[in-house]
Parts: sequence; structure tokens; C-alpha cells
Amino acid sequence: MSEFDVLYNQIGYTFRDESLLRLALTHSSLGGENYERLEFLGDALLDFAIGEYLYRQYPDKAEGELTKLRAQMVSNTVLYPLFDRLNLVSYVRSQNLALSKLSEKTRANFVESLLASIYLDGGMDAAKGFIERFICTESSDYSDYVSKLYEHCAIHKLPLAVEEESVGTVNKPRFKVIVKLGAVILAEATAGSIKQAKQAACKKALKAL
Repeated sequence: MSEFDVLYNQIGYTFRDESLLRLALTHSSLGGENYERLEFLGDALLDFAIGEYLYRQYPDKAEGELTKLRAQMVSNTVLYPLFDRLNLVSYVRSQNLALSKLSEKTRANFVESLLASIYLDGGMDAAKGFIERFICTESSDYSDYVSKLYEHCAIHKLPLAVEEESVGTVNKPRFKVIVKLGAVILAEATAGSIKQAKQAACKKALKAL
């Protein structure tokens, strides 16, 4: 038994060297080695892996379009909900830190450090497996709805926020996605996967706009 067994089941990967995982979840408030160097590596890995995925997935899209899509897929808005979805807060090691009040940026950074620790422990295939499972899209429709929404909000400088939460059970997972403009709820949707819920919510949000 490991303290990380639940997390292993969630991410579909089991560490051989758990010290890497512990380091990835160690906040700088403890002093000494912490997650920050791993976050640096994870950021670079994510850029590369998503770039390769988009290059292969959309052979007809121009460089500018691919760059926009990649920026959207690696943004904090996409990453920080994974911190909550995987309940990483229960594994983070810190000193006198209010973990419940971690910023979106810090939560996103922990996801990137987790990615880097998977890469160092299991190689690029393991890292790509994590990225494809939790970040890459499953359908072109999903990508189009999400990218169009982000692009519209960026052009018009609208304060877009996409929130995710688990509303099901272990045996029957359900996920809810809420799209907001500032404090105003623009659209929401619930489905059996985060990706399906986000697709539906972003589609509704586009129609509302």
C-alpha cells in the first residue's frame, strides 16, 4: 500500500520512485528542494507535447491557428482545475500555508510539476499519456467550441473563467463545468467526463454570447 494509491488510479500511472512525486508536491514554504524546478520542466514538456499533438491532429491549420490553440490548452484556466479534480491539495507538503487558498497559478504550477515528475520517472510516453488523458481533446468539435470561446473572449477582453467540479461518485463519475464571465454564470453542463461537459458548456456559452 502507498499513500498515493488513489492518485495512481486517477492518473493511470504508478511511480517507481515516489520521492519524485513527493518533490513535485512540496511547496517552497518548506525550504530546500521543492516543486519549482519540476514546474519549469513540466511547462516546457507541456508546450512541446501539446505542440506535437496539434501538429499531427490538425494538418491543415496554419502556424498562427496552432499557436492560439496551444496557448489555450496550456493556460492556467485549463490546468488549475486538474489540481482540484485530482485532489492534489491532500498530498501537498507545506509549512503554515493555507492550502485551500492556493491561487489558480500555483495550482496550475503543481500540475506542471506533477507532469515533470511523471516524465522523469517513466519517460516521455508516460508524460504524453497523462497529457492526452487530461488535457488533449478527444474530438475536433470540442477543440472548436473551446477555441472559439477563448478567442472571442480574448478579442473582446472578457473575463472568462471555466470551472470544473466532480458531482458524481467513484462508481458513477459525473462532472460539471461552469462557464463564467466575471461573477456571472454564462453556461453550465454536466456529463460523464470533463471533456464532454466542457464541450457542452462552451457550446452553450458561445450561443449565449
